[in-house]
Amino acid sequence: MIPTSRTALAAAFFALSCSSNAEDPPPVPAPVEATLGGLKVRLEPDPLRIVVSAADGSVLFDGLAPKNVLPPSDEVDPPPLTGLAVRDVETRVQALYGSYQFTDTGTQWRVARRASAVKSDASSLSFDAVDHAGKVAAVQIRAEGDGELSIGVTPATTPKPGARTWTSIAARCDPDDHFLGFGAQARDVDHRGTIVPLFVTEPGIGKRDDDDPLAVWYIAGTRHASSYPVPVYLAKSGYVGALDTNGRATFGMCAEEDALRITADSDAAPGRTFLFRIFAGPTPKAALARSTARFGRPRVPPRLAFAPWNDTIQGSAKVRELAKYLRDKDVPSSAIWYEDWRGGRFVGDDYKLSEEWDVDPTLYPDLPGLVADLHAQGFASFTYFNTFVEKGLKIWEETAPKGYLVKKQDDAVYEFTNVKQKPAGLVDLTNEAARRFVEGKLKANLAIGVDGFMGDYGEWLQLDAKLEDGSDPWATHNLYPQLWQQAQRAALDADGLGDEASPKERRLSFVRSGWLRTTPLADVVWAGDQATDLSVDDGLPTVVAMGLGLSIAGVSTYGSDIAGYQVALRKPTDRETFFRWTELGAWSPVMRTHHGTQPLKNWMLQTDEESTQHFRRYAIVHQQLLPYWELLAKEANATGVSIWRHLAVEFPEDGQAWTTHDQLMVGPSFLVAPIVKKGATKRAVYLPRGASWVPLGGPLVKAIEGGRTIDVDAPLGEIPVFVRRGSIVPMLPDTVRTVITEAKGVVRVEDVGDDRELLVVAGGTTALPTSTVTEVAGLRYELTVGASVAAASWNDAPLAECAAAPVAPCAKTSSDRVEAWVTGPGKLTAGNATVAIVGGKADRKLHVDVRTP
Repeated sequence: MIPTSRTALAAAFFALSCSSNAEDPPPVPAPVEATLGGLKVRLEPDPLRIVVSAADGSVLFDGLAPKNVLPPSDEVDPPPLTGLAVRDVETRVQALYGSYQFTDTGTQWRVARRASAVKSDASSLSFDAVDHAGKVAAVQIRAEGDGELSIGVTPATTPKPGARTWTSIAARCDPDDHFLGFGAQARDVDHRGTIVPLFVTEPGIGKRDDDDPLAVWYIAGTRHASSYPVPVYLAKSGYVGALDTNGRATFGMCAEEDALRITADSDAAPGRTFLFRIFAGPTPKAALARSTARFGRPRVPPRLAFAPWNDTIQGSAKVRELAKYLRDKDVPSSAIWYEDWRGGRFVGDDYKLSEEWDVDPTLYPDLPGLVADLHAQGFASFTYFNTFVEKGLKIWEETAPKGYLVKKQDDAVYEFTNVKQKPAGLVDLTNEAARRFVEGKLKANLAIGVDGFMGDYGEWLQLDAKLEDGSDPWATHNLYPQLWQQAQRAALDADGLGDEASPKERRLSFVRSGWLRTTPLADVVWAGDQATDLSVDDGLPTVVAMGLGLSIAGVSTYGSDIAGYQVALRKPTDRETFFRWTELGAWSPVMRTHHGTQPLKNWMLQTDEESTQHFRRYAIVHQQLLPYWELLAKEANATGVSIWRHLAVEFPEDGQAWTTHDQLMVGPSFLVAPIVKKGATKRAVYLPRGASWVPLGGPLVKAIEGGRTIDVDAPLGEIPVFVRRGSIVPMLPDTVRTVITEAKGVVRVEDVGDDRELLVVAGGTTALPTSTVTEVAGLRYELTVGASVAAASWNDAPLAECAAAPVAPCAKTSSDRVEAWVTGPGKLTAGNATVAIVGGKADRKLHVDVRTP
């Protein structure tokens, strides 16, 4: 009987070897050990195995060892579950509407068995990975910095024409490990047990439970289809893993037996080297600091990013109408985005944008005047761009004849069908002249006072194209979003745009696509085109998953469309969706509305008075948090730890925190548990171990110790938010309505100066996580906990009880709470908390809410 399983084959080979008269095998070479970047590396040459450990001896990566069930031929059909292997792959590609379907046909995998020609020095360890037939790949392990090393694998052979070489490495899975990251992933937060393909693509409408395409693969989204995938993950075992590549990649995260397996197109990587980087912790924050130092940390965006934004369409009159409505209703808002500045019209219920690149003189006959009027009312102006060029329009004549568009191999323009079913091309951003043309269009928009724009798309570069710089489109496709954002950045940062241009420090763009090194370029990232509902596959729940996945790549200033965008195959936004999305939007770094594809049917803030007041209430909360948003943005820029954080980033020792998928931390202080299930008016909330928590809203209760799940009521209009004990959160007074400095007749940030509301949650005598907070403006707050005092005092003088209308200095006191109204820097003592308020003008007004539960 012929054995068919791997186990049976191994047994057969073992029996044959035992019955032979062959000489004894040569002795096994001794292991080689090295310390690289402060990490311990152990190479076992035969069978090949590499173990990377942290300085404390904890294993981070135990891999490249082939399983002993493989036959001596070294060639296997399925992907090897452990070990190092290479093979050649021919790929048939179907592409339509920015979506891609791949059919891969490959040779068998060649699995490396042993290491030969081992060399070691103070900074690297290198060897040849070989099988019975010879050299499979050259491997180099290098120290890249403190706590960082790379494993580079360069295949020994080149593929035949039409094929590409793929490399696979794999490691053993820790049974307790969990994995966060991979960019904007809509369905999963913890990726253990999943296989994650990564390639920049249109995310599709809806999300399947798997990655098997439907017949309409070019419309329906698969589980991992993403505009902003990132080949980076955070492991509970104590490191960040990153594949430094520009091509297709797949990560099997303990989904196949006990293996963590990474495969990728080596030919799309610089030097054909599959480069896997390990960034050690021991804490998630330490590992993220190292990984984002390598790939880039988020920008500190303009203050405007953290103020509420609104949107409208259909021309100047509609924009002015919305501006008046917002001011009449006293709604905080600092920007109006009108994406149809270059034209648009209704086609049935759907609103379709023009693809011209200049202002539509019919809809916006007075664009410069509109921009100036909006500034005077306290609104920035945002417009819209993408890099599509529709045939038959003026923009086609400005680009195609000059060679600015992506070409086919025969040098003809590479035409495709755009979302409006029109023939179109794509700007070739590897062409320097074409990029300067794009930058010129963006600058012309900014020169009339526009403050920024949506830089949409970035996923549509064809894989069989001919690019101006001669680069491989397989290696450039995932980089196209980076090229697009570099063009935006060049325009936004340009000087000399004229007297009417928006101040450079206020300009920004917001984008949806990206890859490994785009984080430092974008001011704002938004989640893309969610469905206008609460569905788990493409609605509001995906906003949390995508934001947390992006945070592991350092993406920090993040938001989504309130309340969804895509109505296709769904119903228009309803009241519940608008309310719930607004609640989460207020606790997102960027709070922005969108009219959606069917603006006349979608529920909006203007739909009725209750909706307006709901949005107003949460916009005030978002605006008040401006000092907190800004200090978190500064921290993200300095450390790589984003504003939105997975619970495990703050509480890595709590195993349940790693598997919590529908909650998030806003900085170190707030835990937000949005309601994302239709009809829900309560939910279970997990409070992480290692802290105690106080509900932000509702009646004051005793602090709740972490490490438990509680049920929380959340009727429509309310969102569960908890404050971590030990927090100090500086906030603006609730009167601020805009951050635009030239506004007239509306309260600006400048008008309140150093005045603040200060939320302090003290209590307890253990070390506090946030004992000192310093605003970007330099104002500082220090919290210490000591013995309780009977009466509140300001600068050691007792505070009188406030009247019904508080007049400083005074206090309102209860058993677990003191609200004090005081003036100027000084020291407030309340309960067992002492709050030192340092800096600012002598007449600054302070409302300090001290909770000592």
